[in-house]
Amino acid sequence: MTTILLQPLGSLLAVAFQNDNKNEIFYQYWSFLNLGYTTGSLTWIRDDFAYILLTKEKFNCWLKKSSIRIFENEIDDEFDKKNENHCRRVNQIIGKRFLNIRHEHFVYWSSGSGGTIYNWNEQKAL
Repeated sequence: MTTILLQPLGSLLAVAFQNDNKNEIFYQYWSFLNLGYTTGSLTWIRDDFAYILLTKEKFNCWLKKSSIRIFENEIDDEFDKKNENHCRRVNQIIGKRFLNIRHEHFVYWSSGSGGTIYNWNEQKAL
């Protein structure tokens, strides 16, 4: 399972994916890309760790939309936003997924160099 990590960077979020299997990292990235919540590229820090940048709003939209898709796969039907049971189940999925997301520092932001993002461990510009 891919671990998702979040780090706030002012008005942006760095969303990282960690997995020994690069295909799983690409799968998570494509989830954001295919749903239209990022146009940025995947930035690799290590072979098992990469991140993207996006706004908090786009992250929240991705979390909701992807949770609705998980729910639709569970029931093999479409989500009905007027159905209280559907909404309750989607909110449960969102809550469970959010609890599994780790909040850690893996990059740092230097506004003095034109807003450059640096790898936290190596302290070199990415």
